[in-house]
Amino acid sequence: MQFECNNLNGKIDTMPTKISPIQKDQFWQIIRGICILAVMLIHCPSGIAYGAGTFEFTTHLVIRQVINFPVAIFIFLSGYFVNSDKCIANPVGYIFRRVKRLVVPFLLWSVFYTGINIARNLSNGQEIDGVNILLKILVGKASTPLYYIVVLMQLTLLTPILIRLIRKSSRGSLLLYGLTPLWILGLYLYNLVNGALPMLYETFFPAWFCFYYLGLRIKADPACVRRVKTAQRYFGNPIAVLTALGIAIAEAFLLLGLGCSNDLITSQIKFGTFLYTFMLILWVRQIHAKATRNAEKLGFLKRLGDDSYGIYYIHWFFLIFIQKLFDILGISKMWLLHYILTWILLVGISFSVVHFVNHIFAKNKFGLQLLSWIGFR
Repeated sequence: MQFECNNLNGKIDTMPTKISPIQKDQFWQIIRGICILAVMLIHCPSGIAYGAGTFEFTTHLVIRQVINFPVAIFIFLSGYFVNSDKCIANPVGYIFRRVKRLVVPFLLWSVFYTGINIARNLSNGQEIDGVNILLKILVGKASTPLYYIVVLMQLTLLTPILIRLIRKSSRGSLLLYGLTPLWILGLYLYNLVNGALPMLYETFFPAWFCFYYLGLRIKADPACVRRVKTAQRYFGNPIAVLTALGIAIAEAFLLLGLGCSNDLITSQIKFGTFLYTFMLILWVRQIHAKATRNAEKLGFLKRLGDDSYGIYYIHWFFLIFIQKLFDILGISKMWLLHYILTWILLVGISFSVVHFVNHIFAKNKFGLQLLSWIGFR
């Protein structure tokens, strides 16, 4: 997914018409490619349903901790590529352009997935609740991945204010980092009391705020750049990443032992998981220069990054059909095989379709506009 002063896909939250040099950085496109691979793997069949203590449950719980980084990194990059000067110079124009480029594909795909859900309900003899359908669209629940776009919209509205705070009071604005830890703490307490997570726990911006804010500060606050570079020297290495991952895995099993819900123990929004993701960010920044020199060797990941915004929207559609196919073939009874094959097919089909559609339509102005409407460019 890609950014201008804003996006997530070689595109993800805007479909820029002009590409700045930083947007051409193949390294970050490769990182986006890795992240979209992780997103699709997260959405593949869960082994948690087999129950605690089983091979499937334990294996899947560990794998989830390893791959629980993509949304936070996408959000970090969305903040990192904001053009602070342009945003402050014309905040209303910035918000309008960015929200428009998020809203159009979001609404189109929400309507698309809502239509699928309605057809499913009707085939099962269920009644259609119009109010409930509308609410699901508004909060990004027409399809599982769409909450992310709602989060980006909230962060976009806050961006001009945040940049002004960063420039006005560097020390005072550091307090805002506490917003996400307080949110996570609230989730833990709520889960321990109620045995479940609150509705829309991942949809409100505080859940991801620290990553977006860090991305903004690295670009808008020279003092933050110095602190991050210092942190990179000490923690920007595989040992720190693996240590943090170990903490995330231990935390997941601790939460399981405390009786927390499966939704929480597999969630991307946990203290250990966020620590692990921060270590990953420091590491990838530390290896940026060296990795960039070898980026051409990872061309497929780069192309995945270029198409990641479209893949993010469309992969859920293909997942539905892959699941149906494997149910018919009986593969769904063998979880690990089901898990791996689903991921391989999902990656191959989603990437091929988005890449092919881009190739066909990116030949004239109308085609480019159409691709931007559906989030493919």
